Amino acid sequence: MGRLFVARTDISRKKINIDDLVEVMFELLEGKELHCEFDEVETVLDDNGRYCCVPVTHKVTLGEIVDLLERFKAQPSTLMMPKMPNGSFAKKRL
Repeated sequence: MGRLFVARTDISRKKINIDDLVEVMFELLEGKELHCEFDEVETVLDDNGRYCCVPVTHKVTLGEIVDLLERFKAQPSTLMMPKMPNGSFAKKRL
């Protein structure tokens, strides 16, 4: 299988991991939700906000995701685990 090709590796997005979402949903059921408003596309925490929010997001580029996938794909032959700092997008994905 060949290398992944991505034309625009600089495109970045904010990602929410499912475990963070589930944690916030449990907090919502317990009446401990966080509220926010939006400044265009940016989330702004606000105790009186109209919306509930997930405060933990990861900004990651498409290139970083592809690179991480390639490093995991190569792991059986290189025997090297990719670096995954605590709290990073890579660490949360596993």
